[in-house]
Amino acid sequence: MLQKYKFIDNLGVHDLQADIEDFFRNIKTVNATDPFNPDTYFPVRLATRVKRKVTKKVKGVNTLVNNDLYKKFETFFNKYKNLGAAKATVDTVFVNMNKINRLLNNEQPRCCLSDLPISIQTEAKSLFIHLYENTLSSYGIKKHYESFCNQQQNRWCPFCGMETLEDYTFIKEDYDHLLAKSIYPLAAVNMRNLAPMGKKCNRTHKKDQDLIWDGTNQVKSMNPYIYKLDIEVDFTGTTLPNSKKKKGTWKLNVLPNRPDVRRWQEVFRINERMTKDY
Repeated sequence: MLQKYKFIDNLGVHDLQADIEDFFRNIKTVNATDPFNPDTYFPVRLATRVKRKVTKKVKGVNTLVNNDLYKKFETFFNKYKNLGAAKATVDTVFVNMNKINRLLNNEQPRCCLSDLPISIQTEAKSLFIHLYENTLSSYGIKKHYESFCNQQQNRWCPFCGMETLEDYTFIKEDYDHLLAKSIYPLAAVNMRNLAPMGKKCNRTHKKDQDLIWDGTNQVKSMNPYIYKLDIEVDFTGTTLPNSKKKKGTWKLNVLPNRPDVRRWQEVFRINERMTKDY
């Protein structure tokens, strides 16, 4: 990265990942006949959220029913408990998919959604996307962004250095999944996998691209919490704007030429943005 983020620890937003880790530890020994019971499998703070009833009209009558979080967990649990020996595969994928730093540093073979037993892939992805989109906010993601803004050296987006992050008093900036939640959903609420990112970087360029897979091989990629990229830009072959050619001819070569720098350029389209946007 062009600069390094200070990782914000010791905030409640990290508790959701801890609660999910407890859940996975607690269901390891379930049998196919065991019922889903939030008090048995969750810490109190998550069990409380899972058990919270909501009011819906049932045949025209206001009725207290289980909320969507309960339904997502119950569906996942019922699939998981019937996997037999394949439950161990789910456990392993969950653990390895959350080794964020090692994955980004290419020290750990990647585990993807497709590595889960096929019978539970849909339920696993649906549960974790729901946790990210609907549950993480109740653990204090906005408070995290406030603390983040107050502890960084500046608010330039480290992924491009060409746009700034908005102050927390205006809006909570986009949090990007370094390992895309569509590919690595079991790491969707791990704060090591979430980093504030400029809107152009996140919405226009990166989207859900896989930072650690170049289409052929697993590669080392950028990690804003661990290190920054020390790069140089070589303009050899560039013709500066002049009276005959107002835009000039730009040729950029970013150095050093190594896998993490190349992947950074590919995903965030650094060369194109520098020549077309600026």
